[in-house]
Amino acid sequence: MPVFSWFLPDGRLLISYRPAIHAARQGAIEDDVRALTRTCTAILEDEIRRRPEFWMWMHNRWRTRPPGTERAQPAGAGPPRRGARMSRPAIFMDRDGTICEEVGYVNHLSRCRLLPRSLEAIRGVNRLGYLAVVATNQSGVARGLFTEDLVRAVHDQLRGWVESGGGRLDALYYCPHHPREGAPPYRIECECRKPRPGMLVRAAREHDIDLSRSWMIGDSLVDLEAGAAAGARVVHVLTGYGIGLRDNQPERFHVQPAHTATDLLAAVRFIAAQEGRAAALEGA
Repeated sequence: MPVFSWFLPDGRLLISYRPAIHAARQGAIEDDVRALTRTCTAILEDEIRRRPEFWMWMHNRWRTRPPGTERAQPAGAGPPRRGARMSRPAIFMDRDGTICEEVGYVNHLSRCRLLPRSLEAIRGVNRLGYLAVVATNQSGVARGLFTEDLVRAVHDQLRGWVESGGGRLDALYYCPHHPREGAPPYRIECECRKPRPGMLVRAAREHDIDLSRSWMIGDSLVDLEAGAAAGARVVHVLTGYGIGLRDNQPERFHVQPAHTATDLLAAVRFIAAQEGRAAALEGA
């Protein structure tokens, strides 16, 4: 007899349902499951409002199991077969204030300018074997300051600079939304706007990324919170808004970074040292 169970990320049982199949019509069981799903959805939405990191449950719901219920490895199963796809870690990077200068809204290609040592940092990410992924809020689209076409053009320009410098960006994600500014479809409570981790979760799904082995680097609080909510480790950089936040508003740090670095390259070097891979960056 099947049991339908929903678990919270910490392993607590949210709700469990065992339908009386012998005594109920199939339609009645389906109605019960739909009603339970609505109840669970309401509970989960409340958890998300109170704890943004709860979004990580959405990514891990099929990958993790409650404590004590780990699936045993079949006897004689051996190592993964040759050619089996393995999840890779990524280093997620904010764009403005981390890779590029923080200039406010980038409403023209000329306003996007690389920070010193960013190309060297991205080459370092590549050498370490991490996927190099950009995740950036671009609410200027919702505010009507520029279009998505411009965001894509800026990203094409950025990708070109990186490739010309001998590096590679594996993916670039942006959120064009804002919950209160502009008009639909851009004025929306979305999953992708940092501090929610929707962009990181989407990247993990599309590129088979292991978020638990990944890092998020950024200058703003929303970068740190999005990374932590996704289950990644986080590094704060003092470029962009970073130094002002550290010096003038330390009370706003609800997520404590693993490290505070002077810039993106220093952050990548810290990650390499943490992984015992510092030698991989020599000559990067």
